[in-house]
Amino acid sequence: MPFSIQNEHHDPMTVLIVEDEVLIADTISRYLTQDGHEVVGIAADYTEAVHLYDAHTPDMTLLDIRLKGSRTGIEVAEYIRQHSEARPYIFLTSQIDRQSIDRAKATLPSGYLTKPIQKHSLYSTIAVAHYQYVQARAATPSIQVTAEGVVHRVVLSDILYVQAQHVYVALYIRGVHKPLLLRLTLYEVEGMLPPTEFVQVHRSFIVQLRHVTGWNNTQLYLDTHMIPLSRSRRKSILEQLESMHD
Repeated sequence: MPFSIQNEHHDPMTVLIVEDEVLIADTISRYLTQDGHEVVGIAADYTEAVHLYDAHTPDMTLLDIRLKGSRTGIEVAEYIRQHSEARPYIFLTSQIDRQSIDRAKATLPSGYLTKPIQKHSLYSTIAVAHYQYVQARAATPSIQVTAEGVVHRVVLSDILYVQAQHVYVALYIRGVHKPLLLRLTLYEVEGMLPPTEFVQVHRSFIVQLRHVTGWNNTQLYLDTHMIPLSRSRRKSILEQLESMHD
């Protein structure tokens, strides 16, 4: 059944607007509110934008490429992509240089809107972006975990490793600087992960083998991360790694 913009754009979303021209931001906000969406905030610079994103984790972010200050909307997009709950974002563009366009494209946005923003183009662009995001989530294997009272959906392929830390388990995720701290045991987390991809390599560590970049008899390397390799598990794990790299 073909996707229908008419049906999708009425699904209410929370939206963050990152735009330093007040008139444009207010116009977009009014259009969104008229269509039943909730604007969680309007940011004029990078600092405001990341603060509001962390506070609300909006369903959609509309990003002007040029902002007040030294940091651009492109850098806001890069921040969103590193977030454990990254959501779609759409760039708002006017006449900008080719280098900026190339940098913007490299962040893999969900779409572009050209200024001046037209109401129906806004509705259809965010509807398509949201639909594609929902479809991609449904097709991507993931787990749902709770860390510090916040529910996170974590894509399995992004998990580097899991470490037992006293009463917590730390979940290390690719591109995210701080691990998620879960009130679970290592055994409970192991039960959530596919055993063909995640292997316990030490009493305190489970590793996704596809992310291993090097090893010796005592350690595994995941780029800058060093994981101890237990003597009892060494032989079988090294054999698996050798077979993966044949």
